[in-house]
Amino acid sequence: MAMGKRPAERQGSPLWVTTPNEAFRPIVQQPQPGIRAPPTSAAVSPPVALACLIASQLTDPLMPAATDIRNAIGAALRAAADLDRAPQQQAYMKSEMPFLGVTVPQYRRIAASAFRTHPLPNADAWEAAILGLWRQAAFREERYAAIELLNLPRCSRWIEPRRVPLIEELVVTGAWWDYVDAIAGRAMGAMLNVHPQPTKTVLRGWARSDNVWKRRTAILAQLRSKQATDRKLLADVIEPSIGEREFFLGKGIGWALREFSKTDPDWVIEFIATHGGLSGLSRRESLKHVQRGRR
Repeated sequence: MAMGKRPAERQGSPLWVTTPNEAFRPIVQQPQPGIRAPPTSAAVSPPVALACLIASQLTDPLMPAATDIRNAIGAALRAAADLDRAPQQQAYMKSEMPFLGVTVPQYRRIAASAFRTHPLPNADAWEAAILGLWRQAAFREERYAAIELLNLPRCSRWIEPRRVPLIEELVVTGAWWDYVDAIAGRAMGAMLNVHPQPTKTVLRGWARSDNVWKRRTAILAQLRSKQATDRKLLADVIEPSIGEREFFLGKGIGWALREFSKTDPDWVIEFIATHGGLSGLSRRESLKHVQRGRR
């Protein structure tokens, strides 16, 4: 299984070029859904390839919406940068990707303002905007903004089973708790509420994945479910990770059980009693709320 190592991110910032319609564009870009890339055959000359790229950007309705949001967020984040705070944030998060030093309330306000100012016409534009922010991020706050857009309440209708590959990309390439925890209980939890059967199938599969972050996502997907928690699903996504030595799985199991103990403490106590392989970390985390309630 892929254990909880620091995410493999680009070191340092890329070089940037600025065009009238696309500020902060990295010289090397990755493809986005709905954006047609120019031909890559060796027979195609550079001028022709450039013309194809320009034409695709001018004719594709998804590109303006996605790039407008990315540019607005990139400019506002850089304007709010605090270079004294940034190294502390990077050290705390053990991140190879640098920070700008923007606080959580600040980047949330910046993201919300950009989403209001540049409305997205449909789900494909929404996904393109998320992936544009995510894939081309030079600073961690830009990826946080991508997750804010993923979890935006007015876009929740677009979180459906066919978006699982989108969420999987963020989880697998993010590969750290700050990203994954913001995705699991909100995006996957929202999908589970509206599309329960296909989402349960996905979560049960992820719970047995070789990737620790997919496992953690499955474990934490019902964090906000309270009375609506599917007890059988909760047990099914926890049990494959019982006995694993990975810290982020043990901590995740404890967190999931602790949250549900606020709703059904008896179920959690029985689950712990019947699963002797639970780590000490998982047990301690699971019982924190129950023990406080009995003092």
